[in-house]
Amino acid sequence: MGGSYTEHLRRRDKYGKKQKVDEALFHQHYREFMAVSALFRVVNSEVIDRGGGRVDILVSFGTVQFNVECKIEEEDASEASLRRYVAQAAEYQNANVSFAILLVLDKTVGAAGAINLFNSIRIEKVQREGEHEPCYVVTIRVPGGRDNPNLLRLPS
Repeated sequence: MGGSYTEHLRRRDKYGKKQKVDEALFHQHYREFMAVSALFRVVNSEVIDRGGGRVDILVSFGTVQFNVECKIEEEDASEASLRRYVAQAAEYQNANVSFAILLVLDKTVGAAGAINLFNSIRIEKVQREGEHEPCYVVTIRVPGGRDNPNLLRLPS
């Protein structure tokens, strides 16, 4: 029902008819979704020269801005593994509010399904030497890349 906006939730079929989702397409879909919400005109993508890099999504409320860093994980979506992306999200916020979002498309989800919502969201405090206050990074795992959500089964 979501068409291309939810394509990232499914795997490419054996005929190659479904699009292959990479990080650029994932964050483009997220930006398009946000742009038609109440955040219309405050969401930009691929903003350069932020913390020495280019942010995937930048949300601006006047001078207050925060970034959303989008990643796709196909190997290991454990909490320890996803921590490697947290520093990048925090770095892009070093010149504004100490808040960032790390949005991860978890393509490791199999037929047994994803962990529950509350275990898929966590807040991490990142404070480097010399900083007066930490940056809070909210990590959100979104299950995706499933063959067919109708085939989900309880673990045995």
